[in-house]
Amino acid sequence: MAKVRTIRKAFEEIKQADPNTCLTEHHIRQLAINGVIPCRKAGSRYLLDLDGLLAYIEGESLHGWEKEKQQI
Repeated sequence: MAKVRTIRKAFEEIKQADPNTCLTEHHIRQLAINGVIPCRKAGSRYLLDLDGLLAYIEGESLHGWEKEKQQI
């Protein structure tokens, strides 16, 4: 079963696991709005799969979603 979270709750869980993270709530929101990570809109909120977000952060494939191209 998917771990569905709001952007704020997903950020709080990441921050709790890694208090020194450089990832911001704003960046997670931009990833969702731009379709980089899988999410659903429920009213005015974006709901996302926490495991999908963590997979994106770790650089894994996202069930058919293309990874954002990294430029060196």
